[in-house]
Amino acid sequence: MKRHDVKLSSLHCALVLATIILVGALPASSEDHKDGFSDQWLDMRFDWVMRFDAKTQKSSLVMPSAPFQRVTAIDLRYRVKPHLAEGGTGELTRYETLFYNNGKPIGCRRHGDFRIKQFWQGAIYLQPSAERIEDTHAIAHAIVRTLVETLKKEATLTAVLAPRYIVAKLADELGHYSFYRTTDDEIDSGPGGVYLFLASGQTTDRTYLVYRPPGAPRHAGDQ
Repeated sequence: MKRHDVKLSSLHCALVLATIILVGALPASSEDHKDGFSDQWLDMRFDWVMRFDAKTQKSSLVMPSAPFQRVTAIDLRYRVKPHLAEGGTGELTRYETLFYNNGKPIGCRRHGDFRIKQFWQGAIYLQPSAERIEDTHAIAHAIVRTLVETLKKEATLTAVLAPRYIVAKLADELGHYSFYRTTDDEIDSGPGGVYLFLASGQTTDRTYLVYRPPGAPRHAGDQ
């Protein structure tokens, strides 16, 4: 399988403990959060949340022979929980819009800055919508892009919250970026390693991933 080389800072290996703690904070019920996670629920678990709103425009506005046949736009907005936010408002801030053609990045429109602080722990929240999300290539790329921006600020991305039907597909797509499914519960993920988990709200739908830099030794729990 072809893998994309993603440069992730090893400074954040020491923050893996935060991920393990937050895993235990997710609900253990059979609730699937079909109507989404409330701000109150998210504020109890994360310092910030980046919301992904993905929409795909198929070829109705382009000619069949045109280079762009299936464009997905992912609008990224983030919210810092009120007691940490400037002014204490906790309002959504528009960050950027990413554009993809058949899963490949073709553009970015930056709307503002990503204002989070060192050591803050956050999540990506792929919001439910009436339209099923099919372009998992684009979503996976946007996740990795957000992770890199988070690590640049020496903060932590610990979880991706997504509708149940897409969790397994996203885990597969993230494999192209050297993320492996893992059952390894060690806190030390090794040089350059970063832990992440995907969840829909159900205990059975939590998928644990670990990033291993290309060429790094695999652990016994990696799948």
